[in-house]
Amino acid sequence: EYMGNRYKNLSIVMPSSTASCVVLRAVGSSFAGLSNRYDSHYYEEYMASMMDKEEFDETIESLNDELISYWPCMFCIGFGMVCAPFTCCLSLLCPNICIQDALRAAQDFLERRNHKYFRSRGFEWRLCRSYWSSWIEIRRIPVPVDQEVPTHVREECTVGQENSKVVLNITN
Repeated sequence: EYMGNRYKNLSIVMPSSTASCVVLRAVGSSFAGLSNRYDSHYYEEYMASMMDKEEFDETIESLNDELISYWPCMFCIGFGMVCAPFTCCLSLLCPNICIQDALRAAQDFLERRNHKYFRSRGFEWRLCRSYWSSWIEIRRIPVPVDQEVPTHVREECTVGQENSKVVLNITN
């Protein structure tokens, strides 16, 4: 019962998965709100209309590898923690530099992948971060009408002041 109460407040920060947004929780080591590994479970009921399992596995493994390649080594983290009382926490800047590099590399990787493969199919991957935690969101987005959309259902609507047409991916 104690463990259930311990993590009760994290659900306020981290959203739950829905049909339009799949949330992949952090499962690896965390430092400064960023994790070095994210859940690689394929949620078929939500993801089958967006991508197949092989494409998901390749993307999440590449993302996790990208994060781990920039992750600070144990010496760097240990040095930052041990020396923190003597340096007024300035020694924590050492592992924080690596964490910022890992964050930037992961965001760049997802942006390239989104641009090349996913946005034209009506979804995108996002790395979301709070002070205590981080997670990946695979979120459905509107797609311009002039782009091909491989979905089961297409619905046109108007968006914004220009009344530009978009296609929304809708699944049951």
